[in-house]
Amino acid sequence: YKAGDKTFADDYRALAKDADYHVDIQAMLTLNLFKVDGVADVIKSVQAAHPEKGVQLIAKYLLTAPTANNFGGVRGGLTAEQQKLMQQGGEVFNAVCFSCHGNDGRGRELAGGAPGALMAPPLAGSPRVQGHKDYVIHVLLDGLTGPVNDKTYAEVMVPMGANTDQWVAGIASYVRTNLGNSAGMVTPADVARVRAADASRKTPWTVAEIEARLPRPLSPDGWKLSASAGQDAVDGALNLRGWISGTPQAPGMWFQVELPQAATVTEVQFDSPAARVRGQAPGGARGAAAARGGRGAARGGARGRAGGGFQVTTIPQYPRGYRIETSMDGKTWSKPVAEGQGDGTRTDVSFAPAHAKYIRITQTGTADDSANWAISNLRIYEAPAAK
Repeated sequence: YKAGDKTFADDYRALAKDADYHVDIQAMLTLNLFKVDGVADVIKSVQAAHPEKGVQLIAKYLLTAPTANNFGGVRGGLTAEQQKLMQQGGEVFNAVCFSCHGNDGRGRELAGGAPGALMAPPLAGSPRVQGHKDYVIHVLLDGLTGPVNDKTYAEVMVPMGANTDQWVAGIASYVRTNLGNSAGMVTPADVARVRAADASRKTPWTVAEIEARLPRPLSPDGWKLSASAGQDAVDGALNLRGWISGTPQAPGMWFQVELPQAATVTEVQFDSPAARVRGQAPGGARGAAAARGGRGAARGGARGRAGGGFQVTTIPQYPRGYRIETSMDGKTWSKPVAEGQGDGTRTDVSFAPAHAKYIRITQTGTADDSANWAISNLRIYEAPAAK
């Protein structure tokens, strides 16, 4: 269903009439997840047919739960600028894109077509949409033609490059983080970079052409990791376990990757989950001590929640400032290939291709809230082969 085959919708509705209320609960949850037409009426019917407490509680929640805009798959809080970008993207999708891709991003059925035939490929659950951000940018700027997953669609994706970088970034961010997708944001700077690289493009892309132009993630096998602090946990930077500095962010703190062989790198990406601190009062001694040494899985901006006489606060652990340098021998370093500031749980830095065996990320900022620096899901991307 998520890939656009809506023939399952009637099956889900039928399951909601099963004599076993456990099946009905699962059917309600599935119908609600996929936003199947008429889901509210089905839930009300189940609620009326089954007095069981579990059915009543879940049905009530599904019917009354707020539809707050939490920006889909974006983990953690957004800055005011990111919220505005996402809002703009949602407005564009609901005014333009839905006409072919459907309100739920699973593709609009082709009138008069064969059962299951769609006007355009599904965006929901698409591995390409959720893959490298440049894929969506290429499609939006110059359009897309030809088959997708061996299927040919009635409508061709027309170029949208006449719009501003802000406009393109908004809709790209929306489709990558909503509709059940869980990828990252796209910035206007990302769009400007791809636009400049594709300035001579005059015709729509095919899927194969775009994929040949995308940066490729390097395999982490054989990477040697080191850091100025927290050396015992560096291997965690490659997965969800994560690495944490163990001391407050300060200029000069660094994290380094030695590749097994030199590669032409062009992008560094990592997450920085926030620390969840439980203290007796905001800014109290107990909270500050936890912030300096804690490792938390909570995401988001700094905020507090009172409970049981304690204050729970999440402290962002993204880099307050960073500089990325490369080297062939780990001794002589290049001029910075990128500099900037983190502003959320995902730091994604693209730069001009550089041939290197060593990549070092250096902290250049100071955390006023005594926050550590955290890295998880570290990825390094290689530039595509020259054409």
